[in-house]
Amino acid sequence: MSFQQSIQSVLDWNIPVVYANRCIPFAGFPLLYPDLVKASRLGTEYLRSSGKRRLAFVHKQLPDHLLPYFLDGYRQATGSAEKPLLLEMADSMDLAKDCIPALLQHNIDGVFVLNELSAVCLTKALVQANIRIPEDMAVLSLGNSLMSEISTPELTCVDLHNRELGVKSAEIILSQIRKEEFEPVTILEPFIVVRNSA
Repeated sequence: MSFQQSIQSVLDWNIPVVYANRCIPFAGFPLLYPDLVKASRLGTEYLRSSGKRRLAFVHKQLPDHLLPYFLDGYRQATGSAEKPLLLEMADSMDLAKDCIPALLQHNIDGVFVLNELSAVCLTKALVQANIRIPEDMAVLSLGNSLMSEISTPELTCVDLHNRELGVKSAEIILSQIRKEEFEPVTILEPFIVVRNSA
């Protein structure tokens, strides 16, 4: 059974449903997700406004269909068809031996990490390699949880409204139960939270 068929069977049973945290074509059930293109544009603009020009996007197992959103935001921010350096962090990767040398080889001065835990790990490895954050290399994280606040240094990040996503999802489910109207598609607007890493 395909995803679409399984959602349709839930709808046929009149079970309230909301599809959250992924941008997919609207198909008759409520959608709620963050604007990833805008998140990428904001992150890229922030790094560039901080004087960082040689950027890398670092990710860990990012689904293939999501990368174009981030590249589109980068293109919007830079006005260029060029891509940032793209680095995937594999589970077996030794950041000190694999990732950091690649960043240094390409003279990267700003890194947008598309996973908050990976950003914490990268900043730790950079500090251990005596690379000054943000002076030598700024690190910006996608996601804003307690991890970003307790990281050393504290992570500047693009907040995707994860808490709001949960609250609004529950509100949409309750609206369906109560037979009230609701927005069929809700896009959450990301914003920058400035801390010490960028």
